[in-house]
Amino acid sequence: MVNVSYGRIYGILGILQIIKLLNNEMKIIINRICDVVLLLIVTSVVTSCRPRGLLSPNEMEDLFVELHRAEGIIYVKGYKNGHDSVVRLTYDSILMSHGVTRAQFDSSLVWYTDNPMVFDKIYPHVIDRLTALQEQERKRNEEEIHREQEEMHNAVPAPDANRLLHNEH
Repeated sequence: MVNVSYGRIYGILGILQIIKLLNNEMKIIINRICDVVLLLIVTSVVTSCRPRGLLSPNEMEDLFVELHRAEGIIYVKGYKNGHDSVVRLTYDSILMSHGVTRAQFDSSLVWYTDNPMVFDKIYPHVIDRLTALQEQERKRNEEEIHREQEEMHNAVPAPDANRLLHNEH
């Protein structure tokens, strides 16, 4: 016969019960983690699948850059209020230059605003591009001002000291 005390048996059984409980709790935790991961994957797949006919993120980015530039020009020229026809014609012209219909743009805009996770990836690029364009324009303006100043400086002849002395007498 094996000489094993009941205390050790109860201790081993207790440890086995704890391991069994931990295993059950671990299973629950693992199942919950799997559920969350699955939900994230499904959400990612659903939001990344654009319906046919909608514009790609790159196409939307290009359009947003041009549309925002046009809005800035319209605003600066004073057509901001009460000139909806100017805004509409400008938008339509930009869309046409990209081969995009108004309906296609509107549908795409609705889809992207309904899917903010995708939409939020586009706008940082739009802002970066607009900022770069603004910087290019600022540099171009500075160069033009500098060039005009040099032309003015070179166009005015320096007074001839000898001529001034002879004219004074």
